[in-house]
Amino acid sequence: MSFEAHGETRQRISWDFTLPQELAIEASKDRVAVPLATLRKEPLKRLDVTDAAGTAIPIWGTDDNGALATEALVSGLSGVLGRELSTRELEALRSIVFATQPEQYQPALKLIRDALGVADRTVEGTPLMAVAEDLAVNFILVVELPAETAGTRTLVKMQYEGDVNGDGEPTAAYSVVHNAWFDGAAWSSTRSWHVEVHAPPGLAIHALTASRWDADDDDIKPLGVSPVLGHTAHVAGQTTPLGSLSWFELELRPARSGLVSQTLFGALMTGLLLVAGVIFDDALYDAVKDPNRASAVVAIMLAVPAFLLALLSRGQEHGLVSRLLLLPRMINLAVAVVLLFTAAALVLGTDKDYLSCTLRALLAVQFVLFVAAGVVWGRSVGGDP
Repeated sequence: MSFEAHGETRQRISWDFTLPQELAIEASKDRVAVPLATLRKEPLKRLDVTDAAGTAIPIWGTDDNGALATEALVSGLSGVLGRELSTRELEALRSIVFATQPEQYQPALKLIRDALGVADRTVEGTPLMAVAEDLAVNFILVVELPAETAGTRTLVKMQYEGDVNGDGEPTAAYSVVHNAWFDGAAWSSTRSWHVEVHAPPGLAIHALTASRWDADDDDIKPLGVSPVLGHTAHVAGQTTPLGSLSWFELELRPARSGLVSQTLFGALMTGLLLVAGVIFDDALYDAVKDPNRASAVVAIMLAVPAFLLALLSRGQEHGLVSRLLLLPRMINLAVAVVLLFTAAALVLGTDKDYLSCTLRALLAVQFVLFVAAGVVWGRSVGGDP
């Protein structure tokens, strides 16, 4: 998963699998249908599904994969109940699969739950109920492959753009946490899995963990923690069942390199400049009152805020970058304003005492800004290349 500058999130998923001959679903005389995963019911922008050679692979549309999901639920429910399903139950299963809003599938889920007698997670119908709840919010991704691929090792690659649970949950002004489901995760047949996340430019990954909800123990089971952090992080596991109840938690923070370090350096240098002004206020006052040197002093003072304001300029970037770098950019802006007031005091100062008091007041403000820049730097993540 990577965060694109234009604001979307690019997700790339690959499946490396062998389809058992006995589980192949015949789509036509020479093609088989392979249900790869469940994905959220939302538009997938720039969807691209290919094989290992990069050849496009056809995928089923809403009607076809919905019919397959409905058939699976009908088979499962009739098997658990030991009888033919009523027309009302059949319509409920169909509405679960094709629903797009909670108000559309919640009554149907209640009907199926009542039919199964599922009051808690200890009865036989619980696994089927979990599948029904999964298909209420997700759809089955079904691809068509040549019939000869059954029984042989196959690679299918998919990439698309979409949102990752909105903008995440801000834990502070300097970090944001995403809880994203495992899109395209397999179930108990999974031999191994690997998730890799790339931070957008300007940000770095502070934490990446994977977890799974265990319905049997009614508890959250950790699956893995990324051994490396920074611009890229990854978490992997072996023989761990994944599904729609599995997710990874991603925490992003500003990267220490780039704007954050520039902000701290700019705040420090501006503070040192004001300290020098306070110490040598007599010489500074004499300099600005000298017609031959006043313009040079003011030009120097104005050049620094111009440089700091230039750091605030930016091109197109992901919304997360704008949010998490807002604080250092505001500090830069405040430092520039301090310098502008300093230049104004030098030009408009009527006497030395006025200039000295103004410089001391601006130094106090600058000290606060330097501390704020230090906090941002301390909370940021290093190691971003």
